[in-house]
Amino acid sequence: ASGDVPELVQSGDIQPDANTSTFFPSIWVDDEGNAAITFAKSSSTEFISMCRSLRAANDPLGEFRPLQIVRESSGSYPIGRWGDYSGTANDPAEPRTFWGIHEYSPGSNSWNTWIGKYEIPTSEIQVAVDNFAVSIGSVNSGGLTEILTSDDQYVVLDPKFLSFRYQLVFTVDATSPSSAPGALEFNYESRAFNFVGSVDQEIELYNFVSEQFETIDSRLTSTTDTVVSVTPNGDPARYVQSGTNAMQARVSYQGSLPFWIFSTENLNLPYRVRTDHIFWSITP
Repeated sequence: ASGDVPELVQSGDIQPDANTSTFFPSIWVDDEGNAAITFAKSSSTEFISMCRSLRAANDPLGEFRPLQIVRESSGSYPIGRWGDYSGTANDPAEPRTFWGIHEYSPGSNSWNTWIGKYEIPTSEIQVAVDNFAVSIGSVNSGGLTEILTSDDQYVVLDPKFLSFRYQLVFTVDATSPSSAPGALEFNYESRAFNFVGSVDQEIELYNFVSEQFETIDSRLTSTTDTVVSVTPNGDPARYVQSGTNAMQARVSYQGSLPFWIFSTENLNLPYRVRTDHIFWSITP
């Protein structure tokens, strides 16, 4: 009715071995893409049990985490039908939390309903940079590939003489796995070299609510490879664009020497910057 053409993204079987049957499932996916399945399991040597399997949004496609028994039956149930009223739903008040409902037998040819609470553990997701662009200055060597991992492969950047200072400004973009992350951390590994005097370094994140950059860290740049990890205060969702989950950071440098010492582009540059690794750490 919507006019959309659905496509299969992932599928699979949850079955521990050929002698075990899994049946009567229910599945639910929350707004962030986390999922839970509630189902029954039995074999010729075990009573029917209520089981679950969970999947976080960033888990590999086509995979659920190993099944877990929620409630075991204490006896058989040879009378009537079984368990076709399974139910699973997420908790709207608790992110990454689900509730599952199924049947089990306490013995004596009787049955009960069990309600289980499932929680997918929160874990940090390392988000790599999608795009890298220099707005003031220039790239001396390297590119996006060199900042994706901490491997001593660098992007080397040269500043530009502007407004009586040698300045360098670049931006990096990434895509958050969550539209409303529980926590957000920006990580930047770099160093300055071939410089005289001191160089100021500033890190900013773009606030999509106020539509402007916010400074989250200011310091003198280091002459050795240094990792700066910054977790801003307040709601981290303001740094994630609604609808696209886009994120953007801006890193700026400014030499503190008087302008008359290096007043032309023909003289040696007062500093250079090499960047090894840039990434976000997101906790959904």
